[in-house]
Amino acid sequence: MNTNYQLDENLMAELKMKSVKSEKEICGFILESNDFVEVKNVHPDPKNYFLISPADYIWEKGAILFHSHPSHIDTYGFSKWDLENQFYFQKKMLLYSVKYDEFYFKAP
Repeated sequence: MNTNYQLDENLMAELKMKSVKSEKEICGFILESNDFVEVKNVHPDPKNYFLISPADYIWEKGAILFHSHPSHIDTYGFSKWDLENQFYFQKKMLLYSVKYDEFYFKAP
């Protein structure tokens, strides 16, 4: 894991499994209870980007924004688009890259 963020092993396995099974970027929120709440990716190009509707956004203070990069995405770590989303929402963010089989974490 390319991060200093400690994640529950069962949750990490769940996020990997969901990410590997999807051709699109999956997205959602990790709650302080270590539960993952998946939300719909509303981006017009969900195979290459993620976008969460403000109506689906979880504003809970400890929630962490999660999304995946499918195996066809070559970007190592966070993309410019990812960082723009984080700046807008001001949330901690966790990414899983299927291609590199790594998690990445970034605080705002």
